[in-house]
Amino acid sequence: MKWRVRSRSLPGRLAEILASEDRWSDALACLAAAVHADVAVAITPHALLGVYGLVPAEALRAQNPDELARALIRSGQESTWVHRCPGGLVAAAVRAADGFGRDERELLEEAVPILALALDRSAARAQIGAGDVARRKLEARLTEVERQSTVGTVAAAVAHDLSAPVSALMMEIGAMRDRVRELSMLLPAAGPMLRNVIEDLKGLADHCIDSTERARQLLIDFRLAAHPFSEKPSTANTINVGDALRACVRMLSPLARDKVRLELTVEPELPVVPGNRRRMEQAFTNVLMNAVQAASVREGMAGVVEARVRRAGGELVVEIVDNGPGIPADLKERVFEPFFTTKSPDAGTGLGLPIARDAVEANGGRIELESDRGRGACFRIRLPVASIPAHAAPTNVRRRVLVVDDDEAVLRAMERILRADYDVTAVQSGITALEVLGSGAGFDALIVDLTMPELDGPELYERIKQRWPGLERKIVFSTGGAFTPSSRAFLANVPNSRFEKPITREELRPIVLGVVTAA
Repeated sequence: MKWRVRSRSLPGRLAEILASEDRWSDALACLAAAVHADVAVAITPHALLGVYGLVPAEALRAQNPDELARALIRSGQESTWVHRCPGGLVAAAVRAADGFGRDERELLEEAVPILALALDRSAARAQIGAGDVARRKLEARLTEVERQSTVGTVAAAVAHDLSAPVSALMMEIGAMRDRVRELSMLLPAAGPMLRNVIEDLKGLADHCIDSTERARQLLIDFRLAAHPFSEKPSTANTINVGDALRACVRMLSPLARDKVRLELTVEPELPVVPGNRRRMEQAFTNVLMNAVQAASVREGMAGVVEARVRRAGGELVVEIVDNGPGIPADLKERVFEPFFTTKSPDAGTGLGLPIARDAVEANGGRIELESDRGRGACFRIRLPVASIPAHAAPTNVRRRVLVVDDDEAVLRAMERILRADYDVTAVQSGITALEVLGSGAGFDALIVDLTMPELDGPELYERIKQRWPGLERKIVFSTGGAFTPSSRAFLANVPNSRFEKPITREELRPIVLGVVTAA
């Protein structure tokens, strides 16, 4: 549009244009026509209001009059006029060698009150708009947090309800596998048909164990979704880091197939580290998953993820390395922030690495990141080596263990596992446990479910402490993942060993042995 403006009508015409709505492009065209300018621009800290002519991008980012004038001059303009208002900047420039004349500058100054008023109004609108955008983003984030909280609550309930049957299943399948192996040794000269049956049973038992292990990993995911940062590991438990890393690599291998090659290197004869294996496996899984996703996005290059563990002095060092695009320096610190992610919404929530870091730190370790853009990333986890506690000398006296759990399947599975090594008494309530203890029976270890009707684990602990001081130290708490604030606070304040269901035979036995043989 070509504006023909008489000099004395310029302020009125600008006021007319900007009165109903912020038609800044029309207003700047009118201004430029009146003063014979080649370019004109109006900007605020929050928005570009309008331009006339070819205005360089550098000018649109200017924060003060000097920056704006220099940007216009560098673009080939010979003369500039810039006015600063509380709301922003308005400027005009001309390429003519003689620049703006007296008449043009007088017109520009006459237009200042109208331009300043409109600029302040537009700036206020832009600021309100920016505030609305920020508010909508905050509301979206709060909605996401609330959704995550709801998912966590549901996940906790699901994990608690499933932990007991999965735990019983894992322990019973382990016992079945042992019985099949014993049977194969008792029948060394069996015929081909019987040998085939025994081998089939072995394969079925191993397959069932792998399947229940995957079910257990799902329960771990549910539990960590409910309270990812609250679990306090027991220092009485130890972790075979090589086995834990190997299990995580095996679990993720089907996801990486045809996309990324997973390589595992475990140094032989590694010492154990103190902590909770479940949380450490969750950390390894999250970091490995992040590496697999990173390595799979490099076009024209085969994705490779290396997982390795070695000893370095008093630490075990786990390194998970990928050949992905790397992480820019300005994002290295942010990758561990909850909800921060560079992935699409359907590819990640921004919780994987924060959960991994929290799990590592909860087990007394630390996690480091090395990465450069275009050169992949290396997540390095350092874990302190466990000191081996002193135990009493072995004795021929058969130890006694009391198991208290309201779930009959779990109770019977634990009894079946432990009775090969101990005299086991199994009861389904805290009240019955007090009656057994009150009859004078002595026990070397007590496995007590944390959550039970009538008399729960914490209350049973307090009653035992009052009536038989010292015996409370022999209690091992089992949990199904449904922590109330009171039970979480209780576990944080007692030194007793604890484990989470589901648990395997191989994990349960050393926990009980550590209690019954403690000096």
